[in-house]
Amino acid sequence: MKLVPSGMGFFFRTPHAPMHQFAYEASRKAGNARMTRQVGSVCIAVTRELCSGCRACELACSFAHERCFWPERSRIRVHKVDEEGLDLPIVCRQCSDAPCVAACPAGALTAAIIGGGASRLSLDESLCMGCEACREACPHGAVHFAAGRTAPLICDLCGGDPQCVARCATGAISFGETVLHGKSSARRSAGVAQGPVSPAAQANPIQANPIQANQVPANQVPANEVTTLCARAFGASADAHAYAYAGRTMRANLSAPRFTAEPSDPSLALSYIGGRGANVATLVRELGAAPDVDPLSAENALIIGVGPLAGTMFPGSGRVNFTSKSPQTGILGDSNAGGFFGAELRYAGYDRVIITGAASELSYLVIEDDQVKLIPCPELAGAEIPAVQHYLHAVHGPRAQVAAVGPAAEAGVKFAGIFCNLVRAAARTGMGAVMASKGLKAIVVRGTKPVAVSDPDRFVRLVAAVDSRIYSHSDYGSRVALGTTRLLSSLNSMGCLSTRHYQMGRFEHASMVSGEALADRFRVKGKACQSCTIPCSRFFEITAGPHAGLRSEGPEFEGLAAFTSRVGNPDLASGLAATSLCNRLGMDVITTSECISFSMECFERGIITSAEADGLDLSWGNMDTVFAMIERIAARHGFGDVLADGVREAARRIGRGSEELAMHVKGLELFMADPRGIKGYALGNAVASRGGDHLRSEPSFEFTEDAAAGLARFGSAESAFRLGSRGKGRVVKHYEELSALADALDACKNTITNMEVLSFADAAQLLAAATGLPFSECAVRDACERTVNLERCFIASLGIRRRDDTLPRRFLAEPMPEGCGETSGSTVPLDEMLDEYYDARGWDRASGIPTAATLQRLGLTQWATTRIGDHPSQSTK
Repeated sequence: MKLVPSGMGFFFRTPHAPMHQFAYEASRKAGNARMTRQVGSVCIAVTRELCSGCRACELACSFAHERCFWPERSRIRVHKVDEEGLDLPIVCRQCSDAPCVAACPAGALTAAIIGGGASRLSLDESLCMGCEACREACPHGAVHFAAGRTAPLICDLCGGDPQCVARCATGAISFGETVLHGKSSARRSAGVAQGPVSPAAQANPIQANPIQANQVPANQVPANEVTTLCARAFGASADAHAYAYAGRTMRANLSAPRFTAEPSDPSLALSYIGGRGANVATLVRELGAAPDVDPLSAENALIIGVGPLAGTMFPGSGRVNFTSKSPQTGILGDSNAGGFFGAELRYAGYDRVIITGAASELSYLVIEDDQVKLIPCPELAGAEIPAVQHYLHAVHGPRAQVAAVGPAAEAGVKFAGIFCNLVRAAARTGMGAVMASKGLKAIVVRGTKPVAVSDPDRFVRLVAAVDSRIYSHSDYGSRVALGTTRLLSSLNSMGCLSTRHYQMGRFEHASMVSGEALADRFRVKGKACQSCTIPCSRFFEITAGPHAGLRSEGPEFEGLAAFTSRVGNPDLASGLAATSLCNRLGMDVITTSECISFSMECFERGIITSAEADGLDLSWGNMDTVFAMIERIAARHGFGDVLADGVREAARRIGRGSEELAMHVKGLELFMADPRGIKGYALGNAVASRGGDHLRSEPSFEFTEDAAAGLARFGSAESAFRLGSRGKGRVVKHYEELSALADALDACKNTITNMEVLSFADAAQLLAAATGLPFSECAVRDACERTVNLERCFIASLGIRRRDDTLPRRFLAEPMPEGCGETSGSTVPLDEMLDEYYDARGWDRASGIPTAATLQRLGLTQWATTRIGDHPSQSTK
């Protein structure tokens, strides 16, 4: 295996190491052909171009046979090669000549005809010798021997109603020509709402399975009973089985190195649910009395955590949170990534991983079930994200999940991210820089354990109700077709698309770089996260022009707008190439594009010259300069070194009034929408716990224009309109807690926060069915509110106050220029919204610190008795 240079960085000359080489080669030759049995009888068929790679079929199969979620025991296996956009379900094709049956020397395998003309294989395990002759005989790689089993896993078609087919959201898997459960694959793949849905189900389909009346809300259960329930849910007693939570935390001290599996803290379950909230609570405990720790020192901790639904069939249950003190902002660092890494961590048997210390040489951490080791990898120094994943898949197998950092993190770029599945980026707040400072190039996880839930039947019914709500949602079709890239056109029409560094809200070339243009010109297929019913991502390919040959997944809206409207570039292909370059080098596209567009405006205004920027022409839309700047930043070379710590630090170094042009809050750069046109998002960015961040609230309600709902829900009709300011404090509070719920579950905000398919009451039912714990609507809401308040206490201990809950001057004092429709002339009346927000939160208006009464109500008594104000101010103004 050899690392060699290429024109696009580094790659490894090594086989793809697919799950089954025949299946891989067959999939490449199959084209659009449906992969079916050679004869005309009914069987499972695969159209690989429709497969989004979500692996929901594996979960449905394992549940049908094992009564838990156990991909290792699935009869169907999805083979994935991320760099080629390959997602291939490998299924038993019920071959007419049954070579596996013929090869079995013990007669353990037999075939029988079932209804509809299909044959079904049966296995008598008492006769099986474990010789693997059936696996060798199968020409399609469908016979699978799972870890811990000597007998093969054989597809039995679920008695004629294959559950893998029933769960497939795209129609990639079908059972002959039949339509199951009233959902045709053609309609579903086209994004049309599914079947008739009753008015009651439309209102709240989950209420068909309400929490039983004898379930006492968690905050009314005696403390000793809660402790017992938590112990049972975490498998802490000899006769107990762990439900949803793994019950184990891996502590990795890289300096020793030493790896210890310790019991997870059961109190985190009802206090924070899991994911982000539990991560922050763990970070606060790890840092203890030393919140001033240098983020890039060995003393800082990196926490990797998942929620209790990780690894189940709940839509999007593969997300993961990375939490630490941020080297970019100096306050809370936290970032969330989609894909499959979080689910695999749960299959390995862990709720979270706590990484401290630093390796003595460049290494990667391997977690394979109960085996954990640190492996030196000097050969990966400077390698880009695709090369790292390719190498590690070749070594550890294609089903291993990889979280890696690129050369930017190794160079000390403070906004470097951690990348899973090549482009699934935990990109914000510099978590990649923290990981690299610990001498880690990557983390490899491979798990073969099951995820059990307390009440399997009820849990699956509740998930089916969520699926029904998703399919019947008015946004379903556009989200499948375009994902978040649909925002570029809609924000442009509203007059609040970040254009040439927020100097305008409309981009005259928006139609050339929109999500619609991407779908029309370059989209190959839809892509999805773990078990997601909305394949909102996409695999694209550029076939002509200077960027011909570029193939990748993505981008989301932020990446799409980052190197088009924000830098004034009308060429979609070059914008995609710039985003891809950031992904390969391992940098946050939001911060990178802000640093570059900031530099372009500084150049336009005469604040900096071309000579100061390495002789580069910083004119708007100059993509040669954009590519050069990305590479310089990643290497901390020349002017790139000025930008490599983020825009706040770059403006401080440049000076000359450039500080007013740096678009950040608390050191974190703003997203691709102009806050002047979306007042709720403006407030949410101002108060977010990790800095300028739309994902901490996502107050999508302000787009509804439903005055009656605004009055009823938030006390102001104006709250339902994006240009209104009254009621927005209460709106942001609610959506902050809904976002905290999504991050606690490690599920997708597209469904939970934007489509609002899961309320706090719904989540309580799911959690109760999954964990067996007495979750109630009140307990879930309190956990989310507690998370927001804990984060505020932490950043307040680092000096954050009301003065820091602000926005750049442009949005507060410069009206949006003419030509931006209704947004023209708009500014953000932040102070009045802040007062309302602090009142709704129970925070002190003058300081922005939670009051003692609020903290005591939420059980954060240690902060209520601590004089947060004793810490010296670290204002970010």
